[in-house]
Amino acid sequence: MGQLKKMFPEMVVEGLVIPFGIFRDHMDQPMPDQQGSYWDFLNSTFKEAETMRTQGIAEGEVENYQLRQLEILRGP
Repeated sequence: MGQLKKMFPEMVVEGLVIPFGIFRDHMDQPMPDQQGSYWDFLNSTFKEAETMRTQGIAEGEVENYQLRQLEILRGP
C-alpha cells in the first residue's frame, strides 16, 4: 500500500494493511461470553441475515439485526 501511495498519492487513501494471516489468527480466537470464535460469530450473523432476507423480512430490519450483532463486538 505504501508503494501505491508513493506512486499514486492522489488515488490511494491513508490506511493500514493487516496481513490476512494475522487477521485470521485474531478472528479464530474465542469470543468472550459467546459460543465459538469471532469468525464463527460473524459467519452466523451473516447467515442469519441471509435467512431473514429469504423469509421476506424488510432490508431495514435485516440491517438493524446486523448492526445489533456487530455492536456485540464493541462490547466492554
